[in-house]
Amino acid sequence: QIMMKYNKDTKRLHIDDLYVEIKGQKIGTALFLKVLEKYPETIKIWSSLGLDNYQAFMDSYKIYKDKVRALKNTPAYKMRVKAGFTKIDEDSFDIDTESQNVDFIMYK
Repeated sequence: QIMMKYNKDTKRLHIDDLYVEIKGQKIGTALFLKVLEKYPETIKIWSSLGLDNYQAFMDSYKIYKDKVRALKNTPAYKMRVKAGFTKIDEDSFDIDTESQNVDFIMYK
């Protein structure tokens, strides 16, 4: 399942949640690419990392103390790069350890 919102004026896709029960089958990537097919003019993606992606981010962040490097170690980052979103807005990071979410923005 994917919870998202698209703003046609800013061409921004906000992905609040992308969840699949079966891991390692690229189902999340397929869902993500399907959404981008619906909104091909998207130039910016605002995302919230949770669950597995949050854990992968925090594990890397604890080691490297670098948000960008930690993000690059998440499946969410790799999925976005595969879709052509390769630029990270370094000022967009919001790490919320209480709710276990990391918000960030990527551009084409």
